Amino acid sequence: MKIPDIDDWGIIADHDYDRQTTFNNYYGKNIDEVILTLKENFFERALEMDYMPDQVFNYYIFAMKIFIQNNLVYFDDRADASSIFLKLIYSRAKDNPKRISSIYNKLSDLVEEIGLNQEKFDVDIEIYGDFK
Repeated sequence: MKIPDIDDWGIIADHDYDRQTTFNNYYGKNIDEVILTLKENFFERALEMDYMPDQVFNYYIFAMKIFIQNNLVYFDDRADASSIFLKLIYSRAKDNPKRISSIYNKLSDLVEEIGLNQEKFDVDIEIYGDFK
């Protein structure tokens, strides 16, 4: 996979501040660089992924996967990080599964691990619901 280029990002409207901020925080960065930004401010960087075009999202979601799998998230934030990861994938696939079908097989191991082992990720079913 290659770092998304300007064509992958497409045209960003001047008034689309969310996508512009996301572009400014991600454009030109490789997976390792994004992992560092996730360490600095996980929640903002993770939530910005919602504003990415599909091709861009399909590259950078792997930074989050590595971040969670390698336990780089702070202990107190593991549940939120796991939940955000699943919600990002679910929201992409909900309207049109083809949006992530080309990468899902590379994400499914962590999706299933979180869904079947919520306690391992400190995900309280009463707060977050049952991921199964």
